[in-house]
Amino acid sequence: MKRLVILGCGGHARVAAEIAELTGYKEIAFLGPDKSTVAEKGSWSVLGQDDDETLEGLRANSTFFVGVGENVKRANLIRRLLAKDLEVISLVHPRAIVSSYSDIGVGTLICAGAVVTPFVVLGDGTIINTNASVDHDCTLGGAVHIAPGAALAADVTLGDCAFVGVGAAVRNGIHIGAGAVVGAGAVVVKDLAEKVTVYGQRAKLTLGPKESD
Repeated sequence: MKRLVILGCGGHARVAAEIAELTGYKEIAFLGPDKSTVAEKGSWSVLGQDDDETLEGLRANSTFFVGVGENVKRANLIRRLLAKDLEVISLVHPRAIVSSYSDIGVGTLICAGAVVTPFVVLGDGTIINTNASVDHDCTLGGAVHIAPGAALAADVTLGDCAFVGVGAAVRNGIHIGAGAVVGAGAVVVKDLAEKVTVYGQRAKLTLGPKESD
């Protein structure tokens, strides 16, 4: 098995590293600016920055994962790796349940307790976080983040870089536009346009887009 190189050094990257260990990776390292965070909270090493020269030097014996929680940045980094023809993997926690009938894009992270049921499509770089669930026939665009404990009912569609917050619920058949943000605990019962932010029971619209990781 090749070494796994994770872009990013924050909390999300460390979650990805532990999942990688649980799935059999023996050698894991990071690329990114914040070496101290990894050194203090994990046994992994930081190889340097994610510049083109470093990435090229790692090509022969490494696979790659983008461990960045911020959706747009994660999407851009995955596109950059793929454009360089580097091998980008997905990571699925052993205690997640993922249907073999679903389509999982590259660079996706599925965390402990998550459930992805049949005929779901997850775009590249999607995060299905701890104990989140995605019901059948949902389609998620690239770099979507479904936060811990959030639930999507059947036939929900989300545009690229949409975010569904902790414990939120989305009714079946709903469309959520690209870049939209659903706040923690919100209940979405109507379609949402692109780049809006909603919150609360029967989610209410707030002014302007806002993304959380």
